[in-house]
Amino acid sequence: MVVGQLGDGERLQALLVAIQEMAAGSRQIRAAISAAHDDLDAIALGVNVLADEYDFAMSQLHDREQNLHEAMREREGLLAQIHASERMTTVGTMAAGVAHEVNNPLTALLANLDFVGSNLAAHGGGKQAELSQAVAVAADAAQRIAKIVRGL
Repeated sequence: MVVGQLGDGERLQALLVAIQEMAAGSRQIRAAISAAHDDLDAIALGVNVLADEYDFAMSQLHDREQNLHEAMREREGLLAQIHASERMTTVGTMAAGVAHEVNNPLTALLANLDFVGSNLAAHGGGKQAELSQAVAVAADAAQRIAKIVRGL
């Protein structure tokens, strides 16, 4: 803004008012510059340059603050993914442990059922058909358990 022919006292007073308004937070105010091109104008120009630099710095600060908030939201999402992954790993480890503990006795059960079934056919007896049927049902149930454990 260019002011007309004001006296030095009035120009100094206008410059002080502009500086006070800028200090109070007004970002639109700038110091008036006269046509005199004297020391007061040089000070007013310097104040205006500082105000412009302040506005630019505040704009950059605002942008960085937005970037920081975005990075924090992203970090929170990544932490949630990490926690979910850790829980899945724990569940997988537990399932593998259960599968291992079930497979050990299951293998022995299947081997013994196979042994009993083979010996029933070789040794005959009055209840051979009934016993063979019971062994076949037990072996089938054990095979279903083995399939479930493999699915873990």
